[in-house]
Amino acid sequence: MNKNLKVSTIITTYRRADMLKRAIDSVLNQTYSNIEVIVVDDNDEKSEDRKNTEEIMTSYANNSKVKYIKHKVNMNGAAARNTGIKNSTGEIVCFLDDDDWYLETKIEKQLEFLCKNKDYKAVYCGWHRNGKIVIPKRKGNLGFELLSGDSLIYTNTIMMWKNIAEKIGGWDERFRRNQEAAFLLRYFKYGFSIGVIEECLVEFDTSDRRNQLDSEKNEEQFEFYLREHEDMIKKLG
Repeated sequence: MNKNLKVSTIITTYRRADMLKRAIDSVLNQTYSNIEVIVVDDNDEKSEDRKNTEEIMTSYANNSKVKYIKHKVNMNGAAARNTGIKNSTGEIVCFLDDDDWYLETKIEKQLEFLCKNKDYKAVYCGWHRNGKIVIPKRKGNLGFELLSGDSLIYTNTIMMWKNIAEKIGGWDERFRRNQEAAFLLRYFKYGFSIGVIEECLVEFDTSDRRNQLDSEKNEEQFEFYLREHEDMIKKLG
């Protein structure tokens, strides 16, 4: 494994300053040390949530591995991840939500996979969520599996070469939900395959649901997701 490769982990945060430190520290405490953490604050600049987030970030002000970027207004998670990609200096990018965290070998094991398996430009891993550990085994072009609901790949589990994330156009900022599926479908549409680490390397905390859309908006977003990928659905059908 090439230890000269820098891995940039993009943490998007919105209305959950109280959980942010755990996410940041889980990246700083990785067994792989050539990293940077890019925190993208997606709170409105005059909000109480912005103030709370700024207070948390003061403790990292002197840490050269941590970069703090603020949006003026809330733009959504996809936009925040694109901001992170644009401001990253690593050859590799990962993503992490503010209420979740990495196990300490996550970056090392995924980076080792990408260095050894050049045919794969991205890799994902297993996770622990709502008391259940999920160990995925599928790899390759998983477009059909994502569209059919047979496979699930969460944002936090993905590692990708930065130049590939840029080549596919980053995250589609029109989506409020199903963002990771839309991002990966772009990736698969370019003919790329995804590898898998059959191990749980990410922890999810689902106790705070403040950022969830209501059922009506969720349904609207899902219908939009299906419409936008109608051509792929027809090809796979």
